[in-house]
Amino acid sequence: MRRLTMCTMMAAAGLTAVAGSASAQNLKAEIPFSFRVRGALMPAGQYQVKVESTSAGSMLLFRNTDARRAILVQYSLADAPKAWAEKNAATLQFECAGGHCEVRGLYIGQGRSAFQIPGPAFKYGESQLTELRMTPIKSE
Repeated sequence: MRRLTMCTMMAAAGLTAVAGSASAQNLKAEIPFSFRVRGALMPAGQYQVKVESTSAGSMLLFRNTDARRAILVQYSLADAPKAWAEKNAATLQFECAGGHCEVRGLYIGQGRSAFQIPGPAFKYGESQLTELRMTPIKSE
């Protein structure tokens, strides 16, 4: 009986940890400019970003809630910039040049890893990085 109780408590703790981690990966942000993500032009507006599991693997879903437009994007994991990890705040990063912006990275506000999103390179010295803070979407 003790073993069953212990296993049940451990399973409940594990489910709580997974649920907490998943809810932290559902984020929203107001993006005040149009941008590209993996070649697709996305309009300015309110966005939700979350990690989705698909048959092709885990991907990021960018959903514009104003225009009802969405795109799934592959990513790679990398160490989060030190400044992001120190602030512990969800951050979406863009690289912009000549009026065009590309999504480059996403940090969910916890841990040491960030999502990197590949895209076309800008010429060295012609671009600047722009960061927007994201807020977690509270699960219901």
